[in-house]
Amino acid sequence: MSDMLSYNSNAGDLDAVKSDGAATARNADTGQITLSSATTYYVPLSGDMRDTILTPAHTALVAVHIQWSAAIVLTVTLETCNFPHYRYGQQITGINPTTIAPPPVDVSNVDTTAGNWLQEFLSSTNVPITGGAVASNAITSTPAAGGAMIHIGNLGSKRARLKLVVGGTGGTVRVNKRGKQGV
Repeated sequence: MSDMLSYNSNAGDLDAVKSDGAATARNADTGQITLSSATTYYVPLSGDMRDTILTPAHTALVAVHIQWSAAIVLTVTLETCNFPHYRYGQQITGINPTTIAPPPVDVSNVDTTAGNWLQEFLSSTNVPITGGAVASNAITSTPAAGGAMIHIGNLGSKRARLKLVVGGTGGTVRVNKRGKQGV
């Protein structure tokens, strides 16, 4: 008999980080994140940033669901990284920032250094989608509300993020992830 373990301690909609590092929180009632035009955002899906962000670092089966509003012009890519967020693999949790300096950042969630974050392969065979298309390893929205589910199997990376590049028209997105491990 096989059971599935759930690694969703932080189950819920995710926040985004603007390319300049500014946090972009989701609406507490709707789970939606408002994105501005001509801006790049990142949605961390895992890593050592917080103890509660386990998926997909601790799971082999991951699903990421993204939903977007009708007006937004959006390109979404999935990127992965094995390098830690903080040098020496340390975490911020439990540190009082007024008395102890956090460890230095190694590879941030918004890092754009070539080779640190690598784009993963996406195709229409592993990304069911409506209101958009999958081409050139990216999800693109069309002028209609829509969404996509990215199914990732055999993922061994320490960290993963969605890169959201907003074109000439902003709008809202909602992002949620789940992970399971067969035993």
